[in-house]
Amino acid sequence: MSRPSATIIGTGSLGSALAKALFENNYTITSLFNRRLRKAESIAREVGAEYFSEFPESAEELGSLVFLTVQDSEIEHSVDSLCRISDDFFGHTVVHCSGSKEASLLEPLRNKGARIAAFHPLQTFTAGSGTQDFRNIYFDVEADDNTYDRLREIADNLGGQTIRITAAAKPYLHAAAVMSSNYLVTLLDMSGKIAALGGINKEEAMQALLPLVRTTIQNIESKSTAKALTGPIKRGDAETVRLHLELLKRDKHLLNSYKKLGLETLQVSEDNRGLTRQKRSEMYRLLKDEE
Repeated sequence: MSRPSATIIGTGSLGSALAKALFENNYTITSLFNRRLRKAESIAREVGAEYFSEFPESAEELGSLVFLTVQDSEIEHSVDSLCRISDDFFGHTVVHCSGSKEASLLEPLRNKGARIAAFHPLQTFTAGSGTQDFRNIYFDVEADDNTYDRLREIADNLGGQTIRITAAAKPYLHAAAVMSSNYLVTLLDMSGKIAALGGINKEEAMQALLPLVRTTIQNIESKSTAKALTGPIKRGDAETVRLHLELLKRDKHLLNSYKKLGLETLQVSEDNRGLTRQKRSEMYRLLKDEE
């Protein structure tokens, strides 16, 4: 299958990284567009794009594959603007990269002949992101069979994999991504605050905890959440958990968070059937303040 020419509309962190990754994997970047013209020009020169401006003025400026990497709130506006430049999008595939929005946002372009899809990388991107950030990640894809095959090939060429989802499932996966990525940051910040209650420098504590986090993630990759679980709740060590709860009484918010997460951890431990009924009951009463 030949590699399609590409257009990127929106050269923020994701759009810029995607343009570079496609170019470095032998895709022709036809055009780049961004409201900050200087940013579009800079990336265009880097990837050899023929066209760059704030927004395309005709369909002739577009590659056969058009990625909308604008903010979610700007997708519909971008679609309306594209519809104004042409009534014929046959031969073009228009893809948005939102994690939470459905492909149906692009329906006006399908009515003008385009194939449409949602192609969302399950990854975080910053100003320094590039080709390496697409390797070994998953893209969730909502598309028809033909378009899915084309996008799966692109993911393969970038070193990633795809997970095909329905429009109805898409927001659930996005919520899961927020939980596993954004909330992990929050969890580590809370961990630093707990260490600080004991007089330990918060930032130094967080640095000390990061290798533990990395090993835990590696264990999840090679095993499962239940089998990767370690610690006092899995062991049924009520004495240690009781000590933690006593120490955290100084901060009610951290105490309540520890309890709630402890109850969820107890459920994971039950999935692994690592505790006796007596120890599970004791731990449950402790975390629910039913002693």
